[in-house]
Amino acid sequence: MPPRIPIASRSAASSSSVSTFAERKAHKDPYALAQSAQRKAVNLARQKVLQAERKQALGDPVRGITTPFVQSFDSVGGSAKVKAVEKDGVVVGLEPTIETDASLGYFLTPEELKKSLDHSYSLAEPFNLTSIQDPVERREIRTKYEDGHQRATVALTRITPRAGPDTGSSEVQIAILTAKIKVLADQLEKKGGNKDKVNKRNLRIMVHKRQKHLNYLRRKERGSDRWQNLISTLGLTEGTYKGEISL
Repeated sequence: MPPRIPIASRSAASSSSVSTFAERKAHKDPYALAQSAQRKAVNLARQKVLQAERKQALGDPVRGITTPFVQSFDSVGGSAKVKAVEKDGVVVGLEPTIETDASLGYFLTPEELKKSLDHSYSLAEPFNLTSIQDPVERREIRTKYEDGHQRATVALTRITPRAGPDTGSSEVQIAILTAKIKVLADQLEKKGGNKDKVNKRNLRIMVHKRQKHLNYLRRKERGSDRWQNLISTLGLTEGTYKGEISL
């Protein structure tokens, strides 16, 4: 005699099969599909309305307001950088600096760097290579020396431009992020930029990172002159740091 199935198990199995059947039926029902598409269109339209209201009330969360300082990032002839202006040890403003290849960090010129590298090359050069009779061994020593010097040259070239007076203050960090956000937003507005999912994600990350820096400085300064100067210089609106930012 086969085992008897409990009534609760049978009812659960029957209800699950009924729901599955209903889902399949709704998936094929053109009226249900049309209702689903209509709800989706209404939700998307509502999102656009909310984004427009937020942009009108708080400002653009990505670009803010264009100012002469932000426009200076587009200057040609060098890479736009930012430095903090200090007075009595306190940061009172920001100032763009256009640096070309004429100088590196700590006022080191490329000629001085090349001279130092050439001097180190001559100091570290292996000696008594002519005394080695085996040409293969002599070539291996020379190759190892050249590779080591090349790695040192690349390392110094990468490290030296990073040296600078101020890259850690909140103002400079926010200004650097603002410059990067502007460049990336301009790139995404070009033809085919809407398909660039990687840079869209990078833009979203930088916007939220800038928002964290702004909220930190806002809590720390509480509307002081330092905060007001930063906001007015970079053209940042409330939309860049208030509430939830969705791009």
